[in-house]
Amino acid sequence: MDNGIPYYLSLVNLLGAFEGFFLAFHFFTKKQSHRFLTFNIGLLLTAFSIFLLNTFFILSGIALPFDWMQLLANASLLLIGPSLYLYISFHRNTQLSFEKAYYHYLPALFVLCLEPFFVDSVIERVVMVMAFLGIGVYIILSIRLILNFAEDNPPYFSWLKPVFYTFMGVFALNILTKAFGSQLGIPSYIQLNITLFFLIPILWIAIKEMRQDKEQQVFRKKYTYATISSEKANDYLKRIEKSMEEDLLFRNPELTVKELSAILNIPAKTISQLVNEYHQKSFKDYVNGFRIEDVKKQLLRPENNAFTILAIAEQSGFKSGGRFNTLFKEATGLTPTQYKRDHSG
Repeated sequence: MDNGIPYYLSLVNLLGAFEGFFLAFHFFTKKQSHRFLTFNIGLLLTAFSIFLLNTFFILSGIALPFDWMQLLANASLLLIGPSLYLYISFHRNTQLSFEKAYYHYLPALFVLCLEPFFVDSVIERVVMVMAFLGIGVYIILSIRLILNFAEDNPPYFSWLKPVFYTFMGVFALNILTKAFGSQLGIPSYIQLNITLFFLIPILWIAIKEMRQDKEQQVFRKKYTYATISSEKANDYLKRIEKSMEEDLLFRNPELTVKELSAILNIPAKTISQLVNEYHQKSFKDYVNGFRIEDVKKQLLRPENNAFTILAIAEQSGFKSGGRFNTLFKEATGLTPTQYKRDHSG
């Protein structure tokens, strides 16, 4: 190779690929964790590592039969967006599973199976455009999740935001470089290696997940109650449920587990544990469940016809109209307007 810079960059890509594959293997084989979560982290690392490995072969000038590495790289690009989005989504909804999300992986599978039969430079460019458009769409979906549900899991989203925005910035830089790099006289090997910067957010996610302590992990072992008798746990649960069903504390939009703890004189950690163990929900999801049910009732009362849906939602404790609409549709499969229309007598 004439230029030493591409040679060293090719080695950086190779090292990055091997590091990514190593971490992916760790997550694919990780035990005592949620398979859907670790699978998507492993898939994100694998897809990116394949892309880096392909860049290594391009820069090093190593020719491969049938260009199979390029085919794999094309398909892997279609997995980066879905795996990142589903990773973020799981931290919002731990009930996500392969059965509920399989369709996100289908475009990559489709390309992987059919592209070898249509080897053509035009087809490759089309697939590349599809892949980058797909990543863009999933970035938009991820931003929506982060903005709407950050308060559901503050410890997670507080560190995720800078990571994700770094990913988004690198993606934008990649697009701009590919679109205008030639006109600006940027060497092709530099254009190829902008992708290397994705190492920063992707490895950040992997390392963060590996270092999560038990209290910060989304998938936790079930709580044990060695110091709480079943009788006391039942008493606490009844008081928590009464505070929602009869006292309607969920209508307070600022209600937190610490505030409920002060009202009921029950340790905040115990409330979180009981809600998680007996209802399989976070405290925020538990409260929002009561809010949704309250909105459903209020929507069908004739005396509320003069109020807007947003006003009813705010009365039930929601602070954000967009977030309320998302949660309502998740719970009922309908928008609030559709629900009112279909269930009104």
